[in-house]
Formats: sequence, C-alpha cells, structure tokens
Amino acid sequence: MEPHSPVLSDSRVLIRPLRREDLDAAEHWPPGTVPYGGASVEPRSAIEKDLYMQICRWPQRLELSLEGVGGMLIGRMHLRDIRLERREARLGIMLGAPWIGQGYGTAAMRLFLPHFFGPLAFERMLLDVEAANERALRLYQSLGFQPAGEFWREGGATGSLAWLDDPRYQHLAACFRIEGDVFWTRCYELDLRAADLAASPPNSSAGKPTSES
Repeated sequence: MEPHSPVLSDSRVLIRPLRREDLDAAEHWPPGTVPYGGASVEPRSAIEKDLYMQICRWPQRLELSLEGVGGMLIGRMHLRDIRLERREARLGIMLGAPWIGQGYGTAAMRLFLPHFFGPLAFERMLLDVEAANERALRLYQSLGFQPAGEFWREGGATGSLAWLDDPRYQHLAACFRIEGDVFWTRCYELDLRAADLAASPPNSSAGKPTSES
C-alpha cells in the first residue's frame, strides 16, 4: 500500500493534491476575527515555497487542498508521520476564516475518512487539537475520535492571550499555562481506528452535518 494523492468530491467540497499556486492564494485569506476563527498563513518567499513543495513529495507526507463551490481554495489538509508498517498517519486540517462555521470541515472529513480507511488501507488516524479549540473538538468527537493522550505546546508571547479577558472566553483560561513571558497551550491527542469508523460511519446520523466547522 502506497499513499497516493486523491481527487475526491461531493456537492460541498473537493479534495485534490496541493499545487504551488495554493501557497500564494492562502496568503490572501483574511484573518479571523475571533479565537480559532480560521487559519492565518504567514507570507513566504518564492524560494521557501519551492522548497516546501519539494518537502511535500517526501513519502512520509501527503499534502492536499480543499476547494469550495466555484473552485475557491478554502483550506488545506495533510497527512504526516505516515508509517506504512503500522498503517497509521497523522492528520492536519485548516480552513480560511471566511469558510469557518459553514460545514466545510465536516464535509471534508466525511469525504476523506472512507478514503483513508478504504483505498489507502490505513488502520489508524491520529491528530492533535488545542483544548481551547472547542469547535474542532466537537467535530472530531462527532466523527468518533477517541482520547489518546494530552500534552502542552509552547504558544508564544503572553500578550497574544489578551482575548481571554473577554467574558465569552474566560472559561478557556484553564487551557493555557503561563511561564514568564511565554504561554503554553493544552493539547489533546485523538485517534480514530478503522473498526470505530465501521461501527459509526461518517455518513451515519451520529455524524450529521452541523454548522460547527
């Protein structure tokens, strides 16, 4: 079994291999206006982008792009840490701010999971998610992902946590730990196995589309 770049589509989203021009397009996504309200892509030089595309060809990776209605680039998806001998890989997915909360993340996951466990013949998908990202957590739990661990990740300067002063987000304070001028973010590791997916497939009523992602 060798991972290959699929082209998958339904009425909401198309999943296809990453293209060089996608790196340019993602830099023009507007920033989110709320915490975890969309991916923010830092500009890169042309040389950095060319190097990134070379790295994407490594056998331990599979880099994909998400298109919405009309062919607009709305997000990215990847598999990393591909371990063929164990039939497992780690998933990452991000959406631009304009497409958060419209069901695109749910649609993309439901489209990709049967391909991951079917034609690609993997048996376990892993991912990690920040504990404060409640929207993403709800999505993964609705798809059957189970807890597999917990860890802390360095997040950056403490000044970027000013949004926690907003009463709407104060309940998330326990998801962060401050050490000096740096904060750390609590993260959960989740996994989904082929047997779990068979018991509760993505298109079942348990994973009904919502507006959460």
